Amino acid sequence: PAINATQVGFVAHFAYPIEEMRMLFKSLIKASDTGLLLLFSKWAGLMEMEPFILNAKNLYNGKIHLTTVVLPLDSASMEKLHRTASRKKIVNNIQKGVDLAAMVGSKYISLGGYNSILSGNGKTLLAPEGTKVLTGNTLTSVIGYANFKRNILSFLGKDAPITIGIVGAMGNIGKILAMRLFRDNELNISQLLLVGKNLKRLQNMAKQIKSNNIDKNMNIIPSIDLHDLKKCDGILVAVNTNDPIINEN
Repeated sequence: PAINATQVGFVAHFAYPIEEMRMLFKSLIKASDTGLLLLFSKWAGLMEMEPFILNAKNLYNGKIHLTTVVLPLDSASMEKLHRTASRKKIVNNIQKGVDLAAMVGSKYISLGGYNSILSGNGKTLLAPEGTKVLTGNTLTSVIGYANFKRNILSFLGKDAPITIGIVGAMGNIGKILAMRLFRDNELNISQLLLVGKNLKRLQNMAKQIKSNNIDKNMNIIPSIDLHDLKKCDGILVAVNTNDPIINEN
């Protein structure tokens, strides 16, 4: 680490193993997708979900030193563990990843992807002494919102009233996005569609957003029907599944 750098750890897992392995090892660029999937599967089995340090580097002219710790699993495997409630071993390994990041000096340790979900937003983990464990939700929300806003403004402009939908509005990230959209004065949002599984909770969320003493003429619509998204000019998706959520129908 550079002198006076803030040391940060990121506990991740693979999202797109085929492409990520090609990025990590140039010799695999010409390998077939099937071959790489077989290789990843065998390697993940040998590693037995044990976390390891992928890299460590100084960023932003030495202001930040980032250590990336990776669990050798992909998103699909993590989601399967999440759905089948087979969490004990994987949570133990996420804890090992956090401990490993702390051991090399990280003071702030963020959980990426399913590591946050499987550990109950980090609540089932013990933060090593002198460290703070973060879920990663804040950074994901800020970056996702900034990209979405830039794209929607460049595509639709800021004059015409628009309808924005949030799929997974009841989740941690969905709630943050909804609040930011409601408070945004640059986007001319006439309707905000909150889509989720529980209509009553969505209705309560809509009331909560409107109770923030902000004078806004915005209609907030709770919905459990994905077909309502057809009315939207832009859609934000914040769900913890790899399954396709939206299709052309």
